[in-house]
Amino acid sequence: MTRNKIDRRKFIGKAALSVTAAAAMPHPAYGTPGKLPQRTLGRTGASVPILAFGCGSRFLMYRDEEEALRVLNQALDSGITYLDTAIDYGNGMSETRVGMVMKTRRRETWLATKVPERARSRDAALREVEQV
Repeated sequence: MTRNKIDRRKFIGKAALSVTAAAAMPHPAYGTPGKLPQRTLGRTGASVPILAFGCGSRFLMYRDEEEALRVLNQALDSGITYLDTAIDYGNGMSETRVGMVMKTRRRETWLATKVPERARSRDAALREVEQV
């Protein structure tokens, strides 16, 4: 008997896709059929999907940039419109890729970014975010 081995990374990826697919399926308990359930984002009053797209190691595992952009667009198309990234993810590669997609899709997304510990004051954080 041969067992199919799956590593942790593949398992998490498949599980996330399954949850996404299940959440996007019509179900009366979840509100609008085919739409991801929403929650209020902190004290903003904004409504965001219960699933976010993390733009860290799972996103950066795509070596081919076109494939990475396709995956991000596919996530947005499926209703995952809350993105989480950071300046330090992939030495800026994550934010560069996200920026390419945001050129045309910024109005439909909630974009969160984190700054390194050295930039934890308001002015230092603004300097980090505004760097090109």
